[in-house]
Amino acid sequence: MKKVLSILCFSFLLMSCASENQQKALAKVADVYNAKTGFSKGFSTSVGQEKITYFRIKVSDSDIIENLILENVASNVAIMVYNDLTEEEKKDYTNIEVEITKKDTTQEKVLRNFKLEELANPAKQVTVFETLSNAVMNNDFELMANLIEPQYRQPQTAEKMSAYFKNFSSQNGKIESYKRTQFALRNIDGVSYYVYSGFFLFENGKHLNYNLETHSDINNKYVTNIHVD
Repeated sequence: MKKVLSILCFSFLLMSCASENQQKALAKVADVYNAKTGFSKGFSTSVGQEKITYFRIKVSDSDIIENLILENVASNVAIMVYNDLTEEEKKDYTNIEVEITKKDTTQEKVLRNFKLEELANPAKQVTVFETLSNAVMNNDFELMANLIEPQYRQPQTAEKMSAYFKNFSSQNGKIESYKRTQFALRNIDGVSYYVYSGFFLFENGKHLNYNLETHSDINNKYVTNIHVD
């Protein structure tokens, strides 16, 4: 006699409004990527498995995203949403989902799912990216140099970076803001590093792309690598 095992799966879309903090996250994502954003909430469950409750952000109509790695964009968007949720709101969800639709004619779409606990450390280590970016914004290149891990620090790092940015600013005006656009995990000889990417926006609208690598150990705030192009 054959036995038939039936697994029942249920998925429900919750019709509810975004909280004030969720609306802030949607607005920030829209600003960073010059995109349209939307959201949905829901939960799914299957027999014998843990119930999944999710907040899904939808991102579309962005020129900036066209030249980026969608998976890395999705990771960054998830971190942005995570950081804007209150501790109470984080208890309401097990997952943050990111749906991205490209603007070009292919209408390529990706949907990525992130467990909240997986986002906790990358979200905290974002401060490394922010500290270095603000140092550049404030022309504090000594601070920028000191953020680089000593074993990777080069002589005259501060002077060289100062000269580089002064030259770029002489052609494009002062830096008006910076945006963080991507996040990736890099593994080197079994050791994990976080890579945050973004761009400086200058007065004339010019973008200067940059990325930095830092430790996945949130107690280590040193930058292990930085690239500006």
